[in-house]
Amino acid sequence: MSKVLIADDEEEAVEVLSDFLTDIGYQTKTASDGEEAIACLKSEKYDILILDLRMPRIDGEGVMQVLSEHSPQTAVIITTGYSDGGETKERIQQYNVAHYMEKPIDLDILEKVIKDIEKKKQ
Repeated sequence: MSKVLIADDEEEAVEVLSDFLTDIGYQTKTASDGEEAIACLKSEKYDILILDLRMPRIDGEGVMQVLSEHSPQTAVIITTGYSDGGETKERIQQYNVAHYMEKPIDLDILEKVIKDIEKKKQ
């Protein structure tokens, strides 16, 4: 099973995602902001990063810039609670974005997305 890093400043969202993914067999680690996510990415390799775009200190785009240098094989699932008509979605396509999800996250869809990412990596 894949190793998943969850980076989001919403504590409850992180807890729900981590518990769900752990229950279905994934190894998870969490980060509460972009700076913490970058530290995790520099110290360990992850198969998947579930990344909130709006976080304190360093936002999701800042994390993706570092990710592209240190861990380009990590697939990214973007999550956001803010819709801007697709501008952000277009801007972030330069990174290894596997999927873009608006909050609240449907856990069944998330599981399917992760399984699809795993299949593509094989």
